Amino acid sequence: MSRIRRLVFTKWETGWEDELLHLVRQPAPVLETFWMPEPIPLPIGLFSSFAPRLRTLAVQLDVFDATVSYPSLRGVTRLHLLSHPDDDDSPKPLDRDILLHVLYELPNLVVLTGVTMIDPAADPMPFEDLMDMYDRGLRAVQAVDSPFSGHGMMESLHILPYYLICDVVVSRPSSYTLNYLFRDPLHVQAYTHLTLDRIRSQIVLRTEDGFTRALTECKAYRGFRNLHQVANSLTSLTLAGRVYKSGDEASLPAFPALRMLTIAVHSSDSPPSAMLLRWTCPCLTALCLASIRDKESISIALVETFITEHLIMTAPMLAELRLASVCLLDESIGDVEQNMYGSAPSLLAEKITFTSAILQAAKIEKYGP
Repeated sequence: MSRIRRLVFTKWETGWEDELLHLVRQPAPVLETFWMPEPIPLPIGLFSSFAPRLRTLAVQLDVFDATVSYPSLRGVTRLHLLSHPDDDDSPKPLDRDILLHVLYELPNLVVLTGVTMIDPAADPMPFEDLMDMYDRGLRAVQAVDSPFSGHGMMESLHILPYYLICDVVVSRPSSYTLNYLFRDPLHVQAYTHLTLDRIRSQIVLRTEDGFTRALTECKAYRGFRNLHQVANSLTSLTLAGRVYKSGDEASLPAFPALRMLTIAVHSSDSPPSAMLLRWTCPCLTALCLASIRDKESISIALVETFITEHLIMTAPMLAELRLASVCLLDESIGDVEQNMYGSAPSLLAEKITFTSAILQAAKIEKYGP
């Protein structure tokens, strides 16, 4: 072990328990990554209590013992809690007491992935233990929910406690988890940014100070139905794909503080369904049209109609029109090159913006794998 920097096992059952136990009892002076999916209990004196460079650890939670100290893990900054592939559809609940013990043993932990619902049979957590978690340096958590978890996932995240963690990503969120995040009573800072992305099945909520709650492998229309919970505080809204079901458009609320509206241009949603809705956003100053992957195009006439007839703003014109890998096409011009580099886009900008300029914008971000 004295010369190994990365020790990674990929099989769930190797049959090498004795050999592995012998290996992990040796000092590991240069070991940086240890990945062991097999559920072999970590021994007392792991790495002879000496692994000063170890930063990434990937194991099942079951390998820890709540009565054992692990001094060799004090420098770990990334912990991946592994679960067997057979548990993907119904993740096994975590033992709360073991998880809390691990967090105490890893005081420098920054990123925790693979969190699932805490065992619902666990007794209520003492208030003193919960208060002790305020001193943790955890900055990012990636969790896996279950459609049938009910309130269990949110209880699990509160134990960490999640409202002090900057970035939380929850995959396959249950309806309860999704609805709770939109109306979370413990979130002191209001959400100012929201992304509803049907194309990549994600919903992203963010506060002005950068706290992010991302939901992946979820149905974006559920977020659309919760828009009224955050509409008053949103300053930025991003929509990709048809994010509402028939009849939902009637419930679209007003957005009194919205300044930036971003709409994805994608072949699976052409013309963009968001541009068929009427938006009441008196403070809107900027419209961004962005592609998800490849360069896309959109009719100039469609853009002009949307801005002049579907946007209810206080100002007579937008301050900015931004394009991210999107080409404006004038259907009266047959030459593609003229469409891309000719005067038509500039003339549109002059008609609908104060700046008479089209700015480049950042691409729509992606969360999860």
